[in-house]
Amino acid sequence: MERDNGFGFLSAFALGGIAGAAVALLYAPRRGDETRQIVRDGIRRGSELGREKIQQGADVARERLQQGADIAREKLQQGVEYGRSMAQKVTGRAEELADEALAFAESQAADVASFGERRRKPRSLTQDLPEPV
Repeated sequence: MERDNGFGFLSAFALGGIAGAAVALLYAPRRGDETRQIVRDGIRRGSELGREKIQQGADVARERLQQGADIAREKLQQGVEYGRSMAQKVTGRAEELADEALAFAESQAADVASFGERRRKPRSLTQDLPEPV
């Protein structure tokens, strides 16, 4: 049942298309060859306009791409400069910390050396022995 309904719709659509084409041919304002020439001219004009638009689009795209590359190059240069300044700051701070660590180590070494010298003094044995009775 459904198949018959679909076939009926399709055949009605096809008959309507054929009738529309027949009416268009009967009431066409120009002959077929004139109409075809007008259509060809329109297509040619449209393709020329299309080529112009494509060329304009390509020019705009090229310009925007160049602008983007310039911006990227500038940002990259800024990043390099920032990285260099940070590296210099870190290097300077590392040198300061290394100097502080060296000074601390030297002071600790002096304390350790003086501690060792105090321990090396000989003791007298008489102090450790009890007095005779």
